[in-house]
Formats: sequence, C-alpha cells, structure tokens
Amino acid sequence: MSEIKVGDTVRSFDFPDSSKEAEGKNACFVEGEVVEIGRMLDWQTCDMYKIKCDKKMFSGKKIEKHEEFYYAPLNGTRISMGGVTHGVVKVN
Repeated sequence: MSEIKVGDTVRSFDFPDSSKEAEGKNACFVEGEVVEIGRMLDWQTCDMYKIKCDKKMFSGKKIEKHEEFYYAPLNGTRISMGGVTHGVVKVN
C-alpha cells in the first residue's frame, strides 16, 4: 500500500470490511482530496485524513448533498476489536 499524503485524491470506504466496490449496489465511500493529516478536532483520538469531499456514494447511489469535509482514520490505526484500519486508497 502506498503512502497517502496531502494533495492525493483518495477514496475512503465507510465500513472496515466493505467490498471496496467503486460501482454497483455495494458501493459506499467518499472521494476527494486529502487537505490535512493529523488530529484536527478535539474529539479525534487518532491521526486522521481530512478529505475535501467531491463525491459520496451510499448503497450504490450518488449522494448529491454531503458534508464538505470527511475525516477517516489513518491506514494502520489499531481498531478496538483487533486489526488495523485500511479503508483509504489512492485514486488514479
């Protein structure tokens, strides 16, 4: 997995065990540019990617109205039930 940095366009999948489908009825993600990495808000307990949302998909449908920014935990962050996060991928 390549390192994600500020300026990269990424797709962040909503669920830890999602199929990571970009199309079809199971597509569920936000897509946009990483504008900051770190702990930016008081409630954050780990480093996050701050993504400026350009596109949001839920259950295979494009959501026209969505939040301006989305926060996703850095890949490799430990999950309380075991394992690590890996839901953010670069978009070519």
